[in-house]
Amino acid sequence: MNIFVVFVFWFFAAQALILLTQLPFRKKKRGGKRVALSAAVKFLLAVGFAALVLAEVFEYQGKYLDKIADYLWEITAEHTWCLPAHCHMEKDPLPEPPAEIVDLFAAETGMTLAQTLNLLENELTTVSPNLVRTVRE
Repeated sequence: MNIFVVFVFWFFAAQALILLTQLPFRKKKRGGKRVALSAAVKFLLAVGFAALVLAEVFEYQGKYLDKIADYLWEITAEHTWCLPAHCHMEKDPLPEPPAEIVDLFAAETGMTLAQTLNLLENELTTVSPNLVRTVRE
């Protein structure tokens, strides 16, 4: 795998991580319109994360494990994995916890986490057993 490609995906996904906020949920409630940026940000995060997992699987040297752990930490901390356009919000612009809504992005995120543990669970356990436990929950 070309390490440059991995770096490019990681770089853009790292930038996207900063943009992932509750603002798209509030904008949807105010105007009722989809916010394209939220879908793009989630897509960049998913692609960057998958690229790091694949790079670690191919190289198997442990150099991507810390960044993969960062992604797992952030993904598991998200309030919901679905897009704001798919959340049904009545009065409050933010979805009520726990937001157990399954859309394509939520299902794909769950699948990606499951595949990550399938490929790298032992290695990630050496980074943090609690993180692996959190992903499993």
